[in-house]
Order: sequence, then structure tokens, then C-alpha cells
Amino acid sequence: MDDCKSLTDAAFHQDMSLFSPLNGLLCLEELDISGCNQLTDRVLTQLAKFSSELRVFVMARCKGISSVGVQDILYAITSLESINVSFCPRVTDEAFDPLLMKRGSLQHIYADNCNIGDKTLSYIARGCKHMRTVTLRWCHGVTDEGVRLLAHSCHEIESIDISSCYEVTDTAVNALSKSCKSLRTLDVSFCSKVTLQGLEHAEKIKSFANMWCNTKELNASVVDRADSEKVAAENEKSEREVQSDHNFGRGQETE
Repeated sequence: MDDCKSLTDAAFHQDMSLFSPLNGLLCLEELDISGCNQLTDRVLTQLAKFSSELRVFVMARCKGISSVGVQDILYAITSLESINVSFCPRVTDEAFDPLLMKRGSLQHIYADNCNIGDKTLSYIARGCKHMRTVTLRWCHGVTDEGVRLLAHSCHEIESIDISSCYEVTDTAVNALSKSCKSLRTLDVSFCSKVTLQGLEHAEKIKSFANMWCNTKELNASVVDRADSEKVAAENEKSEREVQSDHNFGRGQETE
């Protein structure tokens, strides 16, 4: 139902008939209502009652949805694994308060450009120990303190996007590199307070998104390091091939 501009709350109206539209939501596992701006929290309240099997819920760019509706979803649907509330301007930190109830199944949170910050990260850290993906682009309330809490508690995290979170510094990068052994992707693009020295702590992270920080030198360093690793891998491969050919030749001489 992505971008169905004419979809309204009336489509989810509850009635007592056997053929109520909500009966079809009982076994629903994935739902995408992105861009359906006519929908409000009333829809989320109904979904919370009828969609207990929901695993993936995308409601990005829904301007009529607020923290109240998101709370209803997180309180009621314990099977939820992934939630996307990106670009929902009325979603604040309070939306994620239910995570304190230990939502172990929730592994992926996408909340770009929402009015959230360190409080949301603290909720994730305390209630979602198995979190794997956190995307909080343009969330200006995110600072080193929130990232540090996340890093110290969510050791299974694999991907973090905190690009354009202007208060993030080297302290956050250092905390992630030390505590998150499964981390594979870190995006700190446009985080002007992250420096070249800070990224040196994160060399173990195997996949960087394109970086843009406070100096051109930093971008060049990331590119140079990636090129160096590629050249080293190619050289190693060539050496193995040469050694293999050499061993093969010696074998033929012996025969």
C-alpha cells in the first residue's frame, strides 16, 4: 500500500461482521503503508489489536502518525522484528518507550529525520540486546552519549547509520569499534566532528559507507585505505597463483 494517497482510516474500520476487513490482518506478517498521509494513529491502534503476527512494519513518510500510535504497535506486537518510521515528523523519543519491556525480537529500527535522540538509543540499549540495524540519519538529538550506550549493550549490531548527526564525534566511533565486534557498516557522513584520527580506531570495520567529515584528507584516507586493501588482496592472489604454477612445474620435472 506504499504511497496510496487516498487510503484513509475508514479502510481499517472495525465492524462486527464475519467479513470485516480487519479479519484479513490476523495472519499478516509484513505491511508497508509508507507515504499514506491520510492515515492516523487510529489505524495503528487497530493494527495493534488485530495483527499480532506482524514482523515487518514500514510507515515511513506518514505525517499523520505520532508517537502514540507507534507506542501502541510496540506494546502490543511482540513478534515485530523490523520497524521503519523514517520521516514521520510527529514521532519522538516517547514512541520507543515500550522497548524498555525487553523486545528481544526487534532487530532493525529505521527512524531517519525523526525528532528523536539519545533517549531512544538508551531505550534500544536497555531493551533490545539483539539489535542488528539502527538508522538515525538527520536525528540531531543523537550524541556520543547515546551511541556509547548502544555500543556497550548491543554487541550483535551489524550496521549503524548516524550520518548528519552533527553532535557525534570520535568518542562515538571509538566506542563502537571497541564494543561492537559484529559491526560491518558504519556511516558517519557529514558528521563534521569525526576526524581522521577517530576513524583509525575503526579500521576493523570491514565495510565503510562513503565518508564525508570535516576534512578532504579524511575522504582521501578512506579511499586510499580501500584501494590499498584491494591492491594487497590482488597481490596476495597473484603470489598464490605464481606459487601454484611453480609447484606444478616442479611436479612435472619430477615425473
